[in-house]
Amino acid sequence: MKKFISLLLSLLIILSCSTAMADYRDYVKVPVIMYHAIGYSDDPYTITPESFEKHLQTIVNKGFTPVFFQELTEYVDNDQNLPDKPMVITFDDGYEDNYTHAFPLLKKYNCKATIFVIGSSVGKSTYKETENPIKPHFNYNMAREMNLSKFISVQSHTHDMHQSKQYENTNAVRENVMPFEGESFMDYIRAVREDFAESKSKLEGQIGAPVIALAYPSGRYNAFSEAVAKSLGIRVTVSTTIGTNYIRKYDKESLYRLNRYNMNEGVTPEILLEWLNRK
Repeated sequence: MKKFISLLLSLLIILSCSTAMADYRDYVKVPVIMYHAIGYSDDPYTITPESFEKHLQTIVNKGFTPVFFQELTEYVDNDQNLPDKPMVITFDDGYEDNYTHAFPLLKKYNCKATIFVIGSSVGKSTYKETENPIKPHFNYNMAREMNLSKFISVQSHTHDMHQSKQYENTNAVRENVMPFEGESFMDYIRAVREDFAESKSKLEGQIGAPVIALAYPSGRYNAFSEAVAKSLGIRVTVSTTIGTNYIRKYDKESLYRLNRYNMNEGVTPEILLEWLNRK
């Protein structure tokens, strides 16, 4: 069995590094922007509702149209039309303020967004099964409501590979999907596969919508994580590398390892517009 899994993963890695035959003249530029929390805090990952609203106004007024990752896969697979100037709004972690503050504003401006949730934190205000307080995360009822609205797509930020060294009672802390020092290949692949599969299964079971996209915690990934994700039906992966993206018709590989622009309170509408227009 171990030899079979090793051979299978080797094949998947080869496939993950190959690029489909495509007409490289047929592509669309798709900037992706990344938020975390919407509220009032000195946390560098938090942006005020007022600033977030100004960002949405800029996006809409300048002719950009937020789309879901599913729409990008349909463009790649089936030459499905995309709106002029498509872009993607994302949120990482799944904070409750995404539901209370961001969701109403997204509806107000008719904008779609994708929220990548940490499975082990859904509905929690403490770190997993401890009493250590964390920023509250929305629950599955809220996730279902947002998904049904057609303004939000809930996708994976792994189930439990975004751990905190501060609260874990072990030296082996999975802060991201990278292997531990000295970890065997088989143990590493098993851990990644089990985590990705659990995240996908739980989200699809609770929300009733397909999970096709994965945001890597801290943006870190490798060829093995990419191969495992693809083997589980993940069509899109996103990093935290700064830059825009070019999605090509019939080139499935162009949907992986997408770049994102990180939003914070210092990002003015003018800076946002410059990033959205960047080549």
